Amino acid sequence: MGRKGTSVRWSMVGKIALGWLFTLPAAGIVGALTALLVKTGVVGVLIAAVAGTAAVLFMFFYSRKSAVGHHNAIEVEEAGQAVRFRKKKAMARARAQAHKAQQEAQAQTDADATNPKEPRR
Repeated sequence: MGRKGTSVRWSMVGKIALGWLFTLPAAGIVGALTALLVKTGVVGVLIAAVAGTAAVLFMFFYSRKSAVGHHNAIEVEEAGQAVRFRKKKAMARARAQAHKAQQEAQAQTDADATNPKEPRR
């Protein structure tokens, strides 16, 4: 799977693993504390509901500070730079050749459109 000539960015894999390493136990701790609070009765359920709602609202409004829009979204061309190629020069050369061939074909099409061939007799 993946593109030919690419490599794994192990530093990114490490960051993802570290995130999971902290996220899973933290979720367990929050769940256990909520369960203990709910066991106290109606007051505990209300406290858990208010605290959960407050946490969700905080995350929602905090995320709105850096909303994604047309001005800061990653374009498809830029997303391709996230992958590291071993043969970067060869890839760039191939891309330049393909672009040149496309331009030549377009120029030929434009020339054919402006200079129609005369029918043979």
